[in-house]
Amino acid sequence: MKIFLTVLLLSMSVFSALPENETTSFDAQYKLAKNINLPMSSRWKALLQASEIAEGDQLAKVMAFSKDKDWFMRNALLVALDKMGTDIVYDRAKELLTDKSLVVRSAAADILIRLNNTDVRRIFSEELSKKYNFNGSASLWIRPQMLKHLVENPSAEERGFFVQILHEKDQQMAAISTQALEKLTGIRFSGKTKTEIISQWKSYAQQKKW
Repeated sequence: MKIFLTVLLLSMSVFSALPENETTSFDAQYKLAKNINLPMSSRWKALLQASEIAEGDQLAKVMAFSKDKDWFMRNALLVALDKMGTDIVYDRAKELLTDKSLVVRSAAADILIRLNNTDVRRIFSEELSKKYNFNGSASLWIRPQMLKHLVENPSAEERGFFVQILHEKDQQMAAISTQALEKLTGIRFSGKTKTEIISQWKSYAQQKKW
């Protein structure tokens, strides 16, 4: 706490002595965003402010935060790019969908869901099986997050994929997959519970040799 207060007081004294246009300049905000001694909220805010006024080569400095060692700054980059309204955010979201931080991956997925194209469907389908989206054999929240998007507009070519999910031990994932199968077939089973409906779909899929 003493160290934090010392850093805060030094920062306040330095910036109070500078003209306002210098404290709000790109370089000033960039230095704050890079300062690992500052709290997350301060660095986050600084990166957003820096991105708003970035010009030319300065944008490359903003983009470099996708490799920052702190997960919250990688997350902040996505927020900054999204706020800027640039399509670059989708390229970075695809990159950060494999980030080591679940929070960052989930934020990237939220952005890609808005893009909503066949490439995103392919990427999500592949990411569902990656080990880093599991905790042991249990799904991390990003798996149902991505699957819910995939079941919104399923195609006939994806039927086998959804049947595969149907046979997962994860009942939440299996239940979500039944929504896609209902849309593809027009069939709705009348089980009283999700478990019963999943079981009925498994039997039906086996009968049809899917």
